[in-house]
Amino acid sequence: MYSADGTFPDSDSLKRAGEKASLSFGQGELLATPLQMAAAYLALTDGGFYKYPYLVRGRVDSEGIYTPYERKPDSKIMKEDTSEKIRELLLDVVEIDKE
Repeated sequence: MYSADGTFPDSDSLKRAGEKASLSFGQGELLATPLQMAAAYLALTDGGFYKYPYLVRGRVDSEGIYTPYERKPDSKIMKEDTSEKIRELLLDVVEIDKE
């Protein structure tokens, strides 16, 4: 039970200002479920590992036999230092300067 893969615009289409603006608020060629976006942000802030989201661990048939679903393996999508920098930048956006 997997959702369809999302899509992300390629670098050529992001050269157009309108496409870049549309991407900034989740429109245009970007196709992703809220759960996929949550998993993407987790990867950005958790060492660069994409953990495929799942909502159901398995199923129980009519005879009460439990069968677990096979999870997709986690994927390393960026360097850990890149993930750390993104985490810092995301925190900078929401932290209040107390000076």
